[in-house]
Amino acid sequence: MTFASAHLGNIEVDESSAIEFPRGLPGFEERHRFLLMQHPANEGLVFLQSLETPDLCFLALPARSIRSDYQLAIPDEDLELLGYPQRPLSCDR
Repeated sequence: MTFASAHLGNIEVDESSAIEFPRGLPGFEERHRFLLMQHPANEGLVFLQSLETPDLCFLALPARSIRSDYQLAIPDEDLELLGYPQRPLSCDR
């Protein structure tokens, strides 16, 4: 499908590449579907374009481009919300 972004122009979107935020984003709880994309003229930056609101687009910088040893930590309740199994309990927790 073709999506008309107010900031990035017409974008060809493969529905399977959409990112779903079940509870939306803080401050944008009603927006759930986004497309993560890079813009050729702005290498290193990532755009998170809402697929529900053409003029809602966030600019982001991948954490590892600032700190190469960055490790993502996701709380168990968020893993459950995303449909992933919880991690087993360990002694060092």
